Amino acid sequence: MTSLKKHHKAKRVVLVGHSGGAAISGIILGRSPGLVDTVILAACPCDAPRWREMRRGYNTWTRSLSPHDFSNKVSHGARVIALTGEHDDNTRSVLAHDFVSNLTARGINTTYIEVPKASHNSILRTDAFRSAVKSAISP
Repeated sequence: MTSLKKHHKAKRVVLVGHSGGAAISGIILGRSPGLVDTVILAACPCDAPRWREMRRGYNTWTRSLSPHDFSNKVSHGARVIALTGEHDDNTRSVLAHDFVSNLTARGINTTYIEVPKASHNSILRTDAFRSAVKSAISP
């Protein structure tokens, strides 16, 4: 991504991810501090081991990367918007909420939104998600 940013002479990079893509986006945010200006995490399993335990009762993904592992490396200039649906039965709101709380405690510009009536996939069709994207790409 660094080479893409340089090649396109991007002034800002906005990264949007849903579910597993949100987890990958959160990892990129922490592994490459300063690369991403704003990230939108929709239905993020931001703590992969905890997500596996919540879903299966155990975690066999012992080598998986997880956004929470990199939260202490997120750039102070980053902006994070996390959204989880009220009725998301895949990625519970506590996973993104705790990730955002950790970043907030470090002084990172964060917003957490629990979207009423939204499920894991329907969150992408909500006004809250559209507003988050619009605010992220607005100068």
